[in-house]
Amino acid sequence: MKSVIWARWRARLNHERPLLRELAVLLLACLVVGIYFLEHLDARLAQSRVQHLEALARQTAHAAGDYIVAGNLVSLNVIARQTGSLAPVARVQLEDAGGRVLASHGDDALGTPVSQPVRLGDQGIVGNVTLWSASQQATRQQVEAGFVLIVLCLLGLRVIATLVYRRLNGEPLWAAPEASLPASPTSDEPEQEKVEGEVPPLAVLHITVVNLVHWQARYTEERWRSMLAPYDALLRTVTGLYGARRVSELADGAVLSFAADADTTLPREAAFHGVCAGMLFLRVARRLGEQRKAAGEPALEFKALVTTDVAGLGNSACCDAGLPGRVHVPEQELAALELDTRSLYRTEQALTVHRDEQGDEQALFRLQPLEQLAQRYQKLINDQAARIHAH
Repeated sequence: MKSVIWARWRARLNHERPLLRELAVLLLACLVVGIYFLEHLDARLAQSRVQHLEALARQTAHAAGDYIVAGNLVSLNVIARQTGSLAPVARVQLEDAGGRVLASHGDDALGTPVSQPVRLGDQGIVGNVTLWSASQQATRQQVEAGFVLIVLCLLGLRVIATLVYRRLNGEPLWAAPEASLPASPTSDEPEQEKVEGEVPPLAVLHITVVNLVHWQARYTEERWRSMLAPYDALLRTVTGLYGARRVSELADGAVLSFAADADTTLPREAAFHGVCAGMLFLRVARRLGEQRKAAGEPALEFKALVTTDVAGLGNSACCDAGLPGRVHVPEQELAALELDTRSLYRTEQALTVHRDEQGDEQALFRLQPLEQLAQRYQKLINDQAARIHAH
């Protein structure tokens, strides 16, 4: 269960990789600019602190001159206590001309002190006033907290802008895990198969090769499977991407089953996943076929069928009767599965086929070819196809 949850979160993060990259760049830029200004702020605060202490030391020296000469320790202690209680001052010390401490206030302080000689008329220097600056750590922490808040606001505004853009363009705000791409779409590692019987499938996707009998008769078994190899790799990617289970390979008429999970609890959602998987496979397979034609190699075409009748004996035959390059859905399932609101199709293109029901009995069966999905879903399919094709 944990591995499934992690796989879904990883798929979501992979889909949001461009946004995460932008956020990382924005965060890095904010950090660089913030550190630069914080360093300059520290230098300016230190300079301002020294100027304030020098001015305060001059004022204190002027007030304490007469009392130092008179040896009035009471008044000197009052002056020291009043000066030391000021916020910018950590400690104040009043000395006579010989360096003897007459009065002081405050705890021992670190840092470079500011000294100011006490002058009194013709008597020259009669003492000295020394001030130590109070720590500016609280001010620095307030500035850093404000900077962090600003950065978080900028990142939040960037995310909100993305969500607003998606809403205005009719896209889902957050893509489901199946709308993301695996890290390596062309990996040869087989996807993990779901244990059969654990969760019953809600929908199936049939994919068959156009003119399958012709291809099989024309080429040897080894050559035929080598032709199918790149398409099989694509099918494995799509299977893992949409959390399906591959029941059979392309050589035997591929079947993917879609079962209920945390995100797919209804047959209509499972069927929609099947439609998306079929659309994606056909789109990339078409591009792959164009590349193979340009290289002088045989190109294959495919057709697909999605249905919730998972045990239907005639599904493969109905898929064979469909149009090349299209995903087909039984006409009676379109509205029942709400696929009519998520896809574009033309009712006049519906196909009437015969399907064996029981024994030799046959029934008319109408298939509706789908042209594409609704805009916001089709854009995701196009993006997925572009990324798979790029790999």
